[in-house]
Amino acid sequence: MVRSRSPVQIRASAQDMASKVSVRNNQVDAFEDSRDDVFVPPETTPISKKPIRRMLLRFLFSRNGIITVIIIILGLGFAYSQYQVHLLSNPNYQQEQAAALTKKILAEVSRLMILPDGTPQIATVQDAKVLSAAQPFFSTASNGDVLLVYPDRAILYSPSLNKIVNVGSITSGPSTPTSFSVQKTPSTK
Repeated sequence: MVRSRSPVQIRASAQDMASKVSVRNNQVDAFEDSRDDVFVPPETTPISKKPIRRMLLRFLFSRNGIITVIIIILGLGFAYSQYQVHLLSNPNYQQEQAAALTKKILAEVSRLMILPDGTPQIATVQDAKVLSAAQPFFSTASNGDVLLVYPDRAILYSPSLNKIVNVGSITSGPSTPTSFSVQKTPSTK
């Protein structure tokens, strides 16, 4: 059942509401006048990270996002390749790398045997079959082994096995001053 109101009651309630609104407006105006000289920062609400993550994921998995990621990866790859080309063309870098490799190999071999004084010439075995056919010293050599050549002896070291494969003395050949032959030294075990 709906309660009906008379027009007089409606008019009275409307006047009452209007007076309440005017009182509130006066209070708001008075408050705003008093706030003119005082700074009150606006209320800030904490920003939720979920909409940002959603927006980022939507972008990354959209066509433009995938294209952007591919362009970034290609750009980084190109920059890295240019850096490598620069390093490889720099003679100082190559000398530093060769010195570091020599130092590393000498440290590994010196743990296995006492090395002679001096700095050796270092060569890496590229084709063990050809070398073993040419000289019996290389019969147990494999590709990747390192040959340390001192003035009086040659040492064949295998980095993969971390073992000295062979040691021999060097004798100069009579045919040419740059050729030499390696003779296997009998083992003292």
